[in-house]
Amino acid sequence: MIERKLIVCYLPTYSPELNLIEILWKKVKYEWLNLLSIMNFKEFEQEEKRVFD
Repeated sequence: MIERKLIVCYLPTYSPELNLIEILWKKVKYEWLNLLSIMNFKEFEQEEKRVFD
């Protein structure tokens, strides 16, 4: 017979250091995006697409 165990861990309400997408976005925002060259939303979209491609 296989015994299965479940461990429940409650996380704080806001814990960006534990959320992988938050970690990725921080890296994109501060290291990969050229924020100084973005003047409008269209340029932001283009820059974002460049980073993720």
